[in-house]
Amino acid sequence: RDPIVAFGETSGSLGSPKLIPHTAASLDVIRRFAERLLLFQLLEGRHYVPHLTKWLAVSASTKVRMNRGIPVGFISGLMYGIAQKKRKNFLLPTPRVAGIADWDERIRQSVAEAWTERVGTMLGVPAYLCRFLDEAALRANGQRLGEVWPMLGRIYYSGTSIEPYRDQLESALGRLL
Repeated sequence: RDPIVAFGETSGSLGSPKLIPHTAASLDVIRRFAERLLLFQLLEGRHYVPHLTKWLAVSASTKVRMNRGIPVGFISGLMYGIAQKKRKNFLLPTPRVAGIADWDERIRQSVAEAWTERVGTMLGVPAYLCRFLDEAALRANGQRLGEVWPMLGRIYYSGTSIEPYRDQLESALGRLL
């Protein structure tokens, strides 16, 4: 049995938050996903040029606390850390903003950071993506978000089905997913 090296915390949206144990191997799966995502985009991404566009990770706070010597953080925050190692300066929001604990403030500052950047990829849980796009729509003042981020070629989601959120996301972006 492999030792637990981290705990991913769920949001508790269906009750109490839960801790998901991760081994080095399970975190490596997330790392490999990030690598494969890069390769897939190189092959299939119409607007994707790695050093010209950025990934935008709409995640829970990346703050990690220690519990008996084991890091504990939101799953999306742990994933952000892995993506940060792969994309470095080509990942938004910056580590400072990604670590903000207050959800609304993190979203506001994430929108502000991404506003003038060449975002090519968005990643996140559908509800988080909707919240981000709602905040961006306020700033856009009627401009379609697809015009704000014309190089946005892919949206990757996890955690739940996209279907309940599809209409809202497409409406905000001004195009089909």
